Amino acid sequence: MLRVRRSLAGLIGAAAGLALVGSLFVAIPATATKGDIWTQPAGTPEETSGHSQEVHLPMGAVDIWADALDNHSGTWVLYHMPPPNPPGPDTEIARGTYSYPGSGSKTIATIPAATFQNAPGPHFKVEVDNDNKKSKTFWIESNTHISTTANPSSAVVGDVLKDTATLSNGIVPIGTITFTLYDPASAVAHTEIVTVNGNGSYATPTGHVANLAGTWQWQASYGGDGANAVATSRLGDEPVVVGKASPRISTTPNPTSAIVGATLKDSATLSGGFNPTGTITFTLYDPSNAVAHTESVTVAGNATYSTATGHNAGSAGTWHWKAEYSGDANNNAVASVASDEPVTVSEGEIIRVQPTIATTPNPSSAVAGATLKDSATLGGGTDPQGTITFTLYDPSDTAVYTEDVAVDGNGTYSTATGHVAASAGTWHWKADYSGDTHNKPASSVMADEPVVVTAPPNKVQPAIRTTPTPSNTSVGATLKDLATLSGGSNPTGTITFTLYDPSGTAVHTEQVNVAGNGSYQTPTGHVAPTQGTWHWKAEYSGDAANLPAASNPADEPVVVGPTGGVLAATGSTSPAQALAAALMAIGLLAILGALARRRREV
Repeated sequence: MLRVRRSLAGLIGAAAGLALVGSLFVAIPATATKGDIWTQPAGTPEETSGHSQEVHLPMGAVDIWADALDNHSGTWVLYHMPPPNPPGPDTEIARGTYSYPGSGSKTIATIPAATFQNAPGPHFKVEVDNDNKKSKTFWIESNTHISTTANPSSAVVGDVLKDTATLSNGIVPIGTITFTLYDPASAVAHTEIVTVNGNGSYATPTGHVANLAGTWQWQASYGGDGANAVATSRLGDEPVVVGKASPRISTTPNPTSAIVGATLKDSATLSGGFNPTGTITFTLYDPSNAVAHTESVTVAGNATYSTATGHNAGSAGTWHWKAEYSGDANNNAVASVASDEPVTVSEGEIIRVQPTIATTPNPSSAVAGATLKDSATLGGGTDPQGTITFTLYDPSDTAVYTEDVAVDGNGTYSTATGHVAASAGTWHWKADYSGDTHNKPASSVMADEPVVVTAPPNKVQPAIRTTPTPSNTSVGATLKDLATLSGGSNPTGTITFTLYDPSGTAVHTEQVNVAGNGSYQTPTGHVAPTQGTWHWKAEYSGDAANLPAASNPADEPVVVGPTGGVLAATGSTSPAQALAAALMAIGLLAILGALARRRREV
């Protein structure tokens, strides 16, 4: 704003009658006269360029100055003045007392900055109660400022990060503050918006969980309004250093004491981590503190993890387990102390307990074509391990299916797959627990698990009869099978031929389509590479009108002997046998020819 230097004392009286005319943006200079007042930024020295109406002052405390007041004390009043053109009614917003000691230009009172920050606008008039109430109008320029404080300023992964922003030097600011949180990769991780209603402090109500270790940054931005400018904090002003979480690990050996030959295992409970990943490595030390065994398990969250295999204690003494968590990007590594997990191993005879086994077929009755399953509950064992073997017997009491389930403690175990009941009749399940070092074997009784399978309505039960070809042969021969289906109602579907080698392993399958009762043969067969007794099995699939049917492997043995020799049972020969026979025939003809020539010569 323009100001005119104070004129010589002789000119002051001449200018005393001039009126002060203000405008919105340009201050009209005036010469100081007796009883004059004006405003300046608090703490600044006297303006020497005159005392203007409509001066523009920065946001902050304002000093009231006066020169040659008649009254050395009195009252000052501050009014908010809506801008002219047209002017609005003045509103008193503050008042106080002044003191004018002595003479000359002096600061007589100070208006606090908070008075302007809470005012309804930037245009003001200050009036001093002296003689004829001197007054001056002036403007306060908004200098909106925002400062921020992260809460907390440091954290660990999993903590909630929040922020506080303090807005100041605004003139009754309204609008919003947007808080933005940047993750360690400088990507926007979270934003929150709060409503502004005046200068003051504003905080994020929700915050954000820090899911990565590293340095996070908050930034707060005030959007401004009609009277206040935009204000934004600097991004680097609010770093929040987020460290890794520090999980805890506690361990329990299993067992805590044992005898030589027992299997030693361990469990570790990981807690306090932030979605921990990585591995836990279990290390077993023998009585000489040498590493005897290690196992690693994959970590997926806070939980209890155990060794799957364990180790056989081969000698007496005190063994120790140690569990070490590897840590990951968000979690520190942690380890148990070996001395916390002693396992006392002593010499002695293992006393095995007798567990019980109770079984429940599922279902206990069914229609042919249904899948039969079984469950067995093992109880009374000492941390039983090993397996339960489920065996299913068909109505002829032939074992047609087995399934093994691993045991890990007392509990209920079930077949995962089961077997399709191909024919009507009473089937039976049997469950056999293998036993282990500390537990004796246990078995259910077949008669305890009958499953009554009935024929479905409107379905017939065809019969299947099989004939291997050949039934006796030698190594290198091709084995085939023939199945005759009878008693069906226009049967369709397939017959699957399966060949089992002398060890009982299925080594070859072929499938043929069924079109009515009749005989069906494998088109390809399989070359027998080893001697022994092989078996065929033929299974008819059934269809909408016919039940499935199957032969038993025991019904189709094929005896495969060593290479060489004529197989009288089948009338066939091997290639070596055929060659030997041909040579013998040629030799015999040669001898007979020689004898005939000799007789003629005689």
